[in-house]
Amino acid sequence: MADYVVKNNIGFTIKNISEMGDKMRKISDQDKTIMQNNVEKLSIHLRSGDMFRAVFKNIMNTL
Repeated sequence: MADYVVKNNIGFTIKNISEMGDKMRKISDQDKTIMQNNVEKLSIHLRSGDMFRAVFKNIMNTL
């Protein structure tokens, strides 16, 4: 899951909870806007079923 978050720039990852505050303080407003835009784009694909269809098609092609 962490790889997906980083690859799609939809958030940040931490190794333990103690890193959370520092990570949040270091995110710029520009980075927050970029992540928010990426989440909005991703949410469209999730709600429409595009991602489910892609996974299902991939599974069917491997059978």
